[in-house]
Amino acid sequence: MLFNSASFLLFLPVVLSGYWLWPGNFGRKLLLVIASCFFYAAWDWRFLGLLGFVIVTTFAASWLILYLKGRGARFQSLVILWIGIGVQLAVLAFFKYFNFFEDNLITLLSGFGLSSAAPIVRILLPVGISFYTFHAITLAVDTYRGKVDTQVSLLDVALYIAFFPQLVAGPIVRAMVFLPQLATKRLVTGEDLFVASQAIVTGFLYKVVFSDSIAPFVDKIFARPADYSGSLLLAATFGFYCQIYFDFNGYSLIAIGVSRLFGYKLPDNFNFPYAATSLGSFWRRWHISLSSWLRDYLYIPLGGNRLGVAKQMRNLIVTMLLGGIWHGASWNFVIWGAAHGTLLAIERFWQLRRGTISNEENRSVAALASGWLVTQTIVLFCWIPFRAKTLADSLAVISGIFTWRTVMGGPPISIPLTLLVLPIFCDTVFVRLLRSQPRRPLLRPEFGFSLLVLCALAIGLITKTGLRSFIYFQF
Repeated sequence: MLFNSASFLLFLPVVLSGYWLWPGNFGRKLLLVIASCFFYAAWDWRFLGLLGFVIVTTFAASWLILYLKGRGARFQSLVILWIGIGVQLAVLAFFKYFNFFEDNLITLLSGFGLSSAAPIVRILLPVGISFYTFHAITLAVDTYRGKVDTQVSLLDVALYIAFFPQLVAGPIVRAMVFLPQLATKRLVTGEDLFVASQAIVTGFLYKVVFSDSIAPFVDKIFARPADYSGSLLLAATFGFYCQIYFDFNGYSLIAIGVSRLFGYKLPDNFNFPYAATSLGSFWRRWHISLSSWLRDYLYIPLGGNRLGVAKQMRNLIVTMLLGGIWHGASWNFVIWGAAHGTLLAIERFWQLRRGTISNEENRSVAALASGWLVTQTIVLFCWIPFRAKTLADSLAVISGIFTWRTVMGGPPISIPLTLLVLPIFCDTVFVRLLRSQPRRPLLRPEFGFSLLVLCALAIGLITKTGLRSFIYFQF
């Protein structure tokens, strides 16, 4: 079920009404779990069993870890932790990477003149599996680390993992942040309604008006990159640079806003990443819930910054490489993750040598400008393997741009410069400046809420781009 679909616009008011009319907290949480299962079943009801398996095994692992820790059996609790993590990673690996390894094995065998007699098996990828397995791992690890120090009910675990606003594309919420909110019956104030509606309207604006308007141009070029000139390939690359930001940030804002309508607060997922003046800063601003998850649950356990410069570089590369593989089973994502990891390592090494690991406020205007240009150029070109369908398409786009290829008699298409440049400029410059100012509401929350609802309806009426899925649903 898409946030930008008519079915969701019917689904949400029904669930909200039932939730707030129900007097008890247990009944409200149960209603949300049932609604979340319905939301997920709208994609494919057959994967409800998989979601249930993840929930039950996570509950069992966290319960056992806490029970064993309470009896002083720390080693046994560590064994249960690794079993729990292993089960979730096995689920993720089977559904997400089985076909990738199968295809590469067949290619390897054919390179030696061999063929496989085994039938080719195609595994359907469950939507959102990368996100809810990460939630499952988070709960087990946080329980072992003592950040979740009380037994959690199966109902609470189910709601934490399956909560429908963040089920299929995040944000990835820490167990220690979400579970305490389940302990008491939630309340919503007029300010909560205003904040929620502001996030929802902005999210729909970003997704439906900006991202979906850019998408047809980007899709057409990347579908057959060898047919287009270098200028069009560069424009399409910049188009995707804008599209993925508005698409994913739009989803995150809607998820945050919808959650707030039920009284639950999710963390911000973006902080103007296209204003970043270093690659490290970019990753502290982009997909914050994932990048901070990779830092706390992978980079730091690998050793982080503690084991010397060489191992720090290694840890950065390994973390980003695995982050790339998390995004998808493709050599393109391996390259994307490895490129970001290597460049982050180079940047960190350079900063350590010059002693310039400081915040952006201490740098000169010239240093900030050059840092911004270099950083955003790297991000721009790294989006090519992320968007291209195959490795060959990635190479076709890169070679076409750097040779500034001209194509005689190619398919006619114009570059929508205003559409590409204006939204990202307004967001990164004007919206960022507005948010940096002290906040003082101009309207009473009730009137502001009504105004934003009318804005949302207007966005829906004036938009004619059709129904498009969110980009991160494929991960």
